[in-house]
Amino acid sequence: MWRYPAAGTRSVCELPTSAPHLSFNGAVIFHPVQTRIMTNTYFIKPGYEPSQHTESYDPEASRAYWTEERIHRSRIYQYHVYTACRRLIRTHHCNSFLEVGSGPGIKAAELLAPELKHVTLVDQPSVEPLVSNNLPNAVFASVNLELSDLDLGRQFDVVLCADVVEHLVDPDPCVRLIKRHLGPAGYAVISTPERDILHGPDCNHSPHHAHIREWNQAEFAAWLTSHGLKIVQHTLLPQARLGPVEYVWSRILRKFVARPRWFGCQMAVVQNGT
Repeated sequence: MWRYPAAGTRSVCELPTSAPHLSFNGAVIFHPVQTRIMTNTYFIKPGYEPSQHTESYDPEASRAYWTEERIHRSRIYQYHVYTACRRLIRTHHCNSFLEVGSGPGIKAAELLAPELKHVTLVDQPSVEPLVSNNLPNAVFASVNLELSDLDLGRQFDVVLCADVVEHLVDPDPCVRLIKRHLGPAGYAVISTPERDILHGPDCNHSPHHAHIREWNQAEFAAWLTSHGLKIVQHTLLPQARLGPVEYVWSRILRKFVARPRWFGCQMAVVQNGT
């Protein structure tokens, strides 16, 4: 695996005023130690209270997080986001791919890499050994997704960010990173939980301890378009992997059961609008 040079990146290891937080997808997010006053609502409804929770641990020991059980679970969650991304790659004959907040890169290795000529993954440095093992021919760059001014010096046909933004205190820099690296005719696939489906329309705070905030579909679309992104597709998918028969039956049931909870992952396919 080729590692992107540290020069020009802002590795979180060089930021002493931060404390790390491990997201559900495996991305290690560093939150500043000092309390932030969140004045940006990110287009979420009035009255919603973002979490102030941060989970600190020793970053040198963070690799121990990836037990065999967690690695197995990483194959299951957001599985249908990756298969949708694979269909996009095949349909548009895409060759280059960037994953933002990749975690260990297991699904990218199994589902996407065989379709591509160039694969780049960005995440916190703690996952680099796992990425190297799963995708030895990929390019890896370490990055703090909340502060990133990372420029890889190129753009990509497809950029994927699967269930990462809900873990970030300030997700705007992450979206700017995606937009900056998205080719003129490229597609970005961005997924996150759908709050109303999972918790009901009256939910004003995420019950998930690692989620800073969650959007419903209308809010998420408004936030993405505020960054100059054009939404090509916005759909609901299962959060965890379903078998082929289960998936077909679930899609049939969706016609009769309004807003089914098991389709609690929203996925937006976007392009650069400006």
